[in-house]
Amino acid sequence: MSFPHTTFWLVCFILMASSAWGNPYGEILSKLIEPNEPGVAIIVTKHGDPVYQGARGSANLEQSVPASVDSIFRIGSITKQFTAAAILLLEEQGKLATSDPLNRFIPDYPRGDEIRLDHLLTHTSGVFNLTKLPDYDSTSKQELDDASDRIELFREIPLEFEPGEKFKYSNSGYILLGTVVERASGKSYEAFIKEKITDRLSMRKTTLGNHYRVIPRRARGYEIYEDKFINARYMSMSLPHASGALLSTVGDLAKWNDALFGGEILADSSLKKMLTSGRLNDGATTNYGYGLRIGDQRGERIFFHAGGIFGYTSFASYHSESGVFIAILSNLGSDKRLTELWERIVSQAKLDSLIES
Repeated sequence: MSFPHTTFWLVCFILMASSAWGNPYGEILSKLIEPNEPGVAIIVTKHGDPVYQGARGSANLEQSVPASVDSIFRIGSITKQFTAAAILLLEEQGKLATSDPLNRFIPDYPRGDEIRLDHLLTHTSGVFNLTKLPDYDSTSKQELDDASDRIELFREIPLEFEPGEKFKYSNSGYILLGTVVERASGKSYEAFIKEKITDRLSMRKTTLGNHYRVIPRRARGYEIYEDKFINARYMSMSLPHASGALLSTVGDLAKWNDALFGGEILADSSLKKMLTSGRLNDGATTNYGYGLRIGDQRGERIFFHAGGIFGYTSFASYHSESGVFIAILSNLGSDKRLTELWERIVSQAKLDSLIES
């Protein structure tokens, strides 16, 4: 069964309403998420057509505001695929090459002549991950005025290994890539993403996080402490920046995924780069492309990424053969509910007649 894109939101409303009559996705959500807990929003699509979207739990426990599919969450490291796409768009414009050394854009970075942009994209650069700093909790509260302030936090820490020698996840690498986007484009990272991606796709609820800006429907973040929900620790979004500072909704992420895999954002050659596993110096593959992890689930190739940031957890996966996309956003940090929720949705998606090929 498929639906025209022009009726997307009408069909979504009908499918959401059907949860009250026993929709299996709604039942999964109801069984795992209590109304008085931090909230979860999900969307399931097939080839861009809606199958189900719904939400449960609370977007604000203090004000008793229920979560909805329009609730806006921090998406954490799902941001990285937007940053990777920005780099590839700039490559298509001839403003950089993924094989360029980092010192083309950040001339004074230590060993920047040996670190290529593709090392940063695939987490094979050896650049120290700043979230592992001993004082990261206090560092995360700092308001950083510009790129050099962010980079100064880790620039003098020696490489953990030679570029291309190993795979080791590094948020610092994507912070560096955000600076490359700015210097190659002549625009702020936020302005570039807005112009080239979110405005272009009418992703009106996706934006770079900002503590001071009033953002309607923003879900408040929570954590668990001594078995109780507490307000999440403060984090300035000026720190994660291009590595994890975007806010979005499940609906906007579905638009993004449809456009990315549908060839609306990148040329075929660029998309192929993004979806190809990185390789180490010895030829071993890493199962990480540009901003996306690569794996197999139930015999099907999937591209996915999780996000974890103070007060929020996210997960999104695209199942390439069946065309199924799943996004789950939560306003609870280190939310263990998401793993079971995703597994149950995947299991249901393979059986539900709505998405059978």
